[in-house]
Amino acid sequence: MPLDHTKSATELVAVDANGVTYIIQRRYRSAPNNDGAWANYYYCLRGGQPVTWLGDNSYRLPDGTALLAIECRLPDLAPLN
Repeated sequence: MPLDHTKSATELVAVDANGVTYIIQRRYRSAPNNDGAWANYYYCLRGGQPVTWLGDNSYRLPDGTALLAIECRLPDLAPLN
């Protein structure tokens, strides 16, 4: 079974010290193991750039920019036909 890197569980709205807003996605990878499915959560921007979770509501971009999460929401869902 291939790993699934596309599912997004939640989105976080975060801001840096200059007030710039970022959308961080909490995604997961799943892989089979002896006990069934295994999930590993990770954080990234919508474009796929990695984001490091520092604990509580704090995050860091690869360039060192510190972010503070101010809101959590479900991602936009496609309309039902």
